[in-house]
Amino acid sequence: MKKHKYKILLALITLTYFLVSIYNLGSLNAFNTYYQPEDVNEQITIELIEDTEFDAIYFVSGEGNNNINSDSLQYGVNFKITGSNDGINYSLITTLTNADYLKMQIELTPNSNYQYIKIESLDKNVVLHEIGFKAKGQDYFVKVSSDDLNASKVIDEQSSLVINPSYLNETYFDEIYHVRNANEIANGQQMYAFVHPLFGTSIISLGIKIFGNSPFGWRIMGVIFSTLMLPLLYLIIKELFKKEKYAIIGVILLSVEFMHFTTARIATLEPFSIFFIMLMYYFMFKYYNMDIIKTKFSKQLICLGLSGASMGLACATKFTGVYAGIGLGIIFFVKLFMEYKKYQETDNSKIKKTIFHTLLACLILFVLIPLAIYILSFTFIVINKNQPFSIKGVYDQTMGMYDYHKNLDATHPFQSVWYQWIFDIKPIWYYYQNNDGIINTISAYGNPFIFIGGAISMIATAYYAISRKCKTAIVIVISYLAQLLPWIMVTRCVFIYHYYPSIPFLLLAIIYCIKKLLDKDSRYNMVVILFIILSVLAFIVLLPTISGFTTTKWYLDNVTTWLPTWYFG
Repeated sequence: MKKHKYKILLALITLTYFLVSIYNLGSLNAFNTYYQPEDVNEQITIELIEDTEFDAIYFVSGEGNNNINSDSLQYGVNFKITGSNDGINYSLITTLTNADYLKMQIELTPNSNYQYIKIESLDKNVVLHEIGFKAKGQDYFVKVSSDDLNASKVIDEQSSLVINPSYLNETYFDEIYHVRNANEIANGQQMYAFVHPLFGTSIISLGIKIFGNSPFGWRIMGVIFSTLMLPLLYLIIKELFKKEKYAIIGVILLSVEFMHFTTARIATLEPFSIFFIMLMYYFMFKYYNMDIIKTKFSKQLICLGLSGASMGLACATKFTGVYAGIGLGIIFFVKLFMEYKKYQETDNSKIKKTIFHTLLACLILFVLIPLAIYILSFTFIVINKNQPFSIKGVYDQTMGMYDYHKNLDATHPFQSVWYQWIFDIKPIWYYYQNNDGIINTISAYGNPFIFIGGAISMIATAYYAISRKCKTAIVIVISYLAQLLPWIMVTRCVFIYHYYPSIPFLLLAIIYCIKKLLDKDSRYNMVVILFIILSVLAFIVLLPTISGFTTTKWYLDNVTTWLPTWYFG
């Protein structure tokens, strides 16, 4: 038992993190069916049963079958809603013209009293998933029915409608893009648009295939991959520092890192891209610690090959994988240089031969294999209707994505710059909902103790890398800067979540400094324990700001607003 205590601790922390992350992740209720008109002015009719008075119309729109119309995409709403009590004479109630993807919309209709509701399409390229009518002055929906097959498609999932919708029932922030793309992949639909590679989106689509087109289905894969980062960080730290105690400290800190938790619970690409970035560095660190003369060449190639394949998966998920790949390349050449200096006097010809063969192998392992993985990630995706998969098509889409990011000209109230990220100055606000004083809010920012402690630790680690030429410090600093420096040069609108890929390496700097302190004097144990406790307490106290868990305005204003630049609603 004592022998395996750290592995048991790892399992307990990982399980706890998963359970907290999955709590109130999202509803399993899905909007699977939809009405998709074939032409303009097509009509369907619904009958209200028992109650006929309603004061609000709730509706959800998403995306229809994009493979039907060759010249357009099936998306959004443009419907005229009329009402009647005799089934003959109809009066205009409202027109539905605006809807975000799979987000509940509420159209207030005071003093409406009709038995029959007619829904008329004003555009053939629209879609309606579900519609409901809130009983006047009540907190329930009027019962509805219809003998029309098309009409039944918009009233067959009434249990998925809720009077007070929240993030539990609908998309929020960038989910309106990623979930839409994931649904298109899950259903073999023509893609409407995408600005990132699609491997991570394909992973999101797997959750949708298993759990349906529901908030839980959109988000579960992000939770799983974010949870897997904990044992992966354990392996990375163990590889660099050779002690499980330090690995457990790193896992605890990652489990209470705010941005790691928030991003796990929203259907975006970061959980997948950062997992693969960590994986590619893990295998490179293993190679970095090898003696390339004394270690079997085949063993070296396995580590390098797995690192290269992981890099391919990272690049196929998000272009930040390319930034990470630059750092990977620098570490690789630093390693070869160190090995050459080490053996040039004693085994000059052998070290030259080994380096030459390694470089040849890496043309395949870090160029051809990642490129092949990136290209093949598009194989089963319908980019454009009636256009088969081709390398040229992948190239054209890649250049289109690059041009989008290069030429993006936008502003945002929560945009920030790199030095604000380092000191946790400006969170980005993802979501806010206030239902009669019960507030759900979600922001992405860092655990302040980890961010500030990490900034100090990174400076100290850089000192040891430069002045002491410490091998471990060198790779930590290179890995961190590879994620951060490209964003310093980016001039377009950016946010604090772009700092997320740097966080695993920030944690490595913290662990590096903890080891230095404890090696110097074991009495620093109390300082380390205090730092861990403060980080955990900060996570508990500020959890309502990063999770969407219910809270109050008083709590947000008086307990969680630690800096004047922090705003949670």
